[in-house]
Amino acid sequence: MKIHARKDAGGGFSLSSSGGEGKGRGGHHHTNSTFTEDRRLGHASLPMEAMESAFTLIEVMIAITIFFMAMFAILGVLASGVRAATLLRNDGPTAGMVASQLSVTNKLEEGSQSGTFEDIGVYKDYRWQAELREVATNGLFQVDIGVFDGRGNQVSTLSALLYRPDSQNSRMGLQSPR
Repeated sequence: MKIHARKDAGGGFSLSSSGGEGKGRGGHHHTNSTFTEDRRLGHASLPMEAMESAFTLIEVMIAITIFFMAMFAILGVLASGVRAATLLRNDGPTAGMVASQLSVTNKLEEGSQSGTFEDIGVYKDYRWQAELREVATNGLFQVDIGVFDGRGNQVSTLSALLYRPDSQNSRMGLQSPR
C-alpha cells in the first residue's frame, strides 16, 4: 500500500493511499483524507471524517440539560419519599384516628366536637377538635380535624368529606326520605 501526500492551494494536506490485493476494481483501493495545518501551533488538525462524527457544543449542552433534569426529578422523588417516611414515624395520635371514628357513625351534626385520647394510655396528654359543617343539602359534610399535644401545639390536621344522608338537615332544599 502506498500513501501519497499533496499540499493543496488552501494550505492543507491531502492524503491518498493505493495498493493492496483484492480491494476494489483492479486490486486498488483509494481513500482520501484531508488534513488542515494550523501554522501557528505547528500541527495538523483532525481529518474531516473525524470532525463530522464529533459532537457539537449545542448537542453537549442539550445532553447535560436532559441529564440534570432527570437527576433533579429523581432527587425530588427521593425527597418526597423521605418526607413521607418521616411523617409515618409520627409517634403521637393523628387526625386520621379521629376521622376513622367519625366515619363509622351514621349521623353527623353541624358544629364543633372535641375529645381526648385518655383511653389510649400513651396519648393521654393529647386532645382533638373537629368542626363539622354541611356543604350540600344531600348530607355531605366537611370535617376539619386538628390534634393538639399537651402544650397546645397542633401536631396533625385533616380535612375530609363524609356523606351521611341520614344526618339531621337544618337547611331547606332537597332532603332524603326518612
